Amino acid sequence: MTKATDGVVGAISSILVLALIIFIYVLRKERREARDFYRKNGGLTLKDAANIKIFKRGELKAILKSHNLIGKGSFGEVYKGDIDGALVAIKKPIGDNVHENKQFPNEVIIQSQVMHRNIVRLRGCCLEVDTPMLVYEFISNGSLEDILHKDKSKLLNLDVRLSILQESAHGLAYMHSQTHATILHGDVKPANILLDEKLTPKISDFGISRLIAKDKEQTAQEEGHSF
Repeated sequence: MTKATDGVVGAISSILVLALIIFIYVLRKERREARDFYRKNGGLTLKDAANIKIFKRGELKAILKSHNLIGKGSFGEVYKGDIDGALVAIKKPIGDNVHENKQFPNEVIIQSQVMHRNIVRLRGCCLEVDTPMLVYEFISNGSLEDILHKDKSKLLNLDVRLSILQESAHGLAYMHSQTHATILHGDVKPANILLDEKLTPKISDFGISRLIAKDKEQTAQEEGHSF
């Protein structure tokens, strides 16, 4: 090998070593930040809680892409995705519309214990980010408000409307008197009642959403889901 060739090989080797060092540094930094966020967001309290899955940031990364975005507003963004064969909606607060609340872990535990056919189920959360992301079951038919005022192709007859009213009342009664801690919704309206494929109503946007996003948030609804 000539001296020129040796010089090129040496330069390439130096660049590769430098790139490896930078990669290791960034990886360690990200892992350290993830651990710090996990602790800050109550991971030590939530790790042993029943009925709640703590997702790692990497598990949700593929879903948090622009083509999966189904809702956006002052509260943040909502993404639709698939986790282990189940459709989910991930709520990701953004910008200045977030604030820290030390009761967050306890509220997660309370809502994870809410199991009623007329209430949107919280499946888990991701704590390895600055502001926790929440993972809910995905409700396919959007909000009652959308169907009543926007989507004229889905007409609801009187019997269906009465059924939605009755089942929504069952969900609220459960929250008020049959949970470990009384849960007051505080903002019941058609936009916060979602409908599944059988038009079964599911109450949404209560509890934890009040801890993560500012009160009186303006939510955005897209076909398929809203919070």
